[in-house]
Amino acid sequence: MRQIPADQYAQLRATQLRFRRIPIAISAVSLACVVAFVVIGKPIGGVILVVFALTAWSMFARPLHRRCHREALAHLPRREISPEPDAEAGAPPGAR
Repeated sequence: MRQIPADQYAQLRATQLRFRRIPIAISAVSLACVVAFVVIGKPIGGVILVVFALTAWSMFARPLHRRCHREALAHLPRREISPEPDAEAGAPPGAR
C-alpha cells in the first residue's frame, strides 16, 4: 500500500533536487578556484577567496536560499504518514 501518490512524490523529489543543486554548484566552483590558484602558484589566494565566498554564502545567500526552499515546500501537499502494519509482529520492516 503506497501512502504517497507517485506524482506527489515526484514533485517533492524534484523540489528537493532543485534546491540541492545550488550548494553543490557553489562547492564545485570553490574547489575549482582553489585548484586554479594552486596551479598558478598562489594557494593562499585560493584559500582566502574560498573563505570570503563561504562567509558571503552563510551571511547573505544561505538565508535567502532556505527561505525560498521553505516556500517551495509549503506549496506542496502535506501528508500524515504512519508505518505500514507488519504481518509478523516484532519483525523489522522489510525483514520478511
